[in-house]
Amino acid sequence: MADRRDGQRFPLRLRVDWGAADRPDASLQPGETFDISASGLYVRGEASAPAAGSPVELSVRLPLLDPHCPVDLRGQGRVVRIDQLDGRRVGVAVSFDRIELKADDWESLT
Repeated sequence: MADRRDGQRFPLRLRVDWGAADRPDASLQPGETFDISASGLYVRGEASAPAAGSPVELSVRLPLLDPHCPVDLRGQGRVVRIDQLDGRRVGVAVSFDRIELKADDWESLT
């Protein structure tokens, strides 16, 4: 099977808070990124992940230039694939629909 991913992937292990975007009453669950690109990410999390095709929202704290000014990637996307890793954990490929970067103090980054 051909690799259908777009963009270069970067192997980053970062905490991600994520969950189903179509269930506003559901809280975000913690997970860990496996890799990330401009078009999506692969996250490892609990087996209660949203189903393939489901909309998701997520937030990742990025280790960028200044440790005193954290940058958060926030976004929405869709689950494109779910891999069963073991009985309790899954790997989930998410394609971004929209992302934004947020910093407490953009001035300190320039």
